[in-house]
Amino acid sequence: MNECLGLKVLHLAKTLGVSPITVIRIRSGKAEPHPTLQKLMELFWPDWWPFLTQQTNTIPNPQPQPEPVRVVKEVQS
Repeated sequence: MNECLGLKVLHLAKTLGVSPITVIRIRSGKAEPHPTLQKLMELFWPDWWPFLTQQTNTIPNPQPQPEPVRVVKEVQS
């Protein structure tokens, strides 16, 4: 579990451009980001904010998923 969470913390820290200890402090409630930074993080990283504030333990996928493609069989006449 710790290894998995550690990877999430490292990934999140790298994505947000902060140190892993900053992520750990915010997630544990020992530190809060500056209110201006908090608003920017909520605005620019809305998928990350719930993870960072422990509203969820599911790390968001940083890569957008392509739209599903519907394949239709062509009917020849």
